[in-house]
Amino acid sequence: MSNYSLEGLIDLSAAEVSIVKKNPLSKKEQWNDKLYDPIKQRLKKELIIKQFDRCAYCRRIVEPNAYYEPLEHIVPKSLYPQWMFEPKNLIVTCNTCNNLKGNDDTLVASYKSSIKFPLLSNAFLIFNPHFDKWHEHLRYEDGIFLVAVPNSKGKDTIRICKLYRFHVIVNKAKELKMKQKEPMRKIVSRLSILEKKSKESKEIIQELYDAINFYIDRVDDNDNF
Repeated sequence: MSNYSLEGLIDLSAAEVSIVKKNPLSKKEQWNDKLYDPIKQRLKKELIIKQFDRCAYCRRIVEPNAYYEPLEHIVPKSLYPQWMFEPKNLIVTCNTCNNLKGNDDTLVASYKSSIKFPLLSNAFLIFNPHFDKWHEHLRYEDGIFLVAVPNSKGKDTIRICKLYRFHVIVNKAKELKMKQKEPMRKIVSRLSILEKKSKESKEIIQELYDAINFYIDRVDDNDNF
């Protein structure tokens, strides 16, 4: 589902709030303290259900496993450890989105010195499902390409999470049960309209060309692929 939102759906229980308050957070390493494991597992289980078993960013289907899918911090814990257990800073993502997003600061400049976690959509550079609706920032073009909705957070979300990556396209094509040759033709066509001078387009082009060559070999060897 591409119109999802987590607005008003996720929060800590009174007991969980008490645990966090009794153990002030000041460094990212505290995230691995076993004291917090029950909170993390409960949030992951609830989030994956609310996100319809999909990555919060790329919307790829992820296995609803409370132990192995990343619990992602929208605002990175390396920069803002005090908000590690703020429920509106947490989502479930696929491993790739989690790794590629890295430690990029996703707060708008005027909110970087906030004492309390900002509870407003406009405090974030990227899509935050606790305050935003996915379809108001991102959409599919030609069925398989993730693109930004004009004048939205989509552009920065795509840039920071690299949602132009080849496997986002291929996974969507497979979900739609397209034969591999069909998305390949669409990808080749899209390459012809990209702005060649930008750093982002060069990364896309290189990744796509490498992947296309790999998949063409597989298609040639297997008519059912």
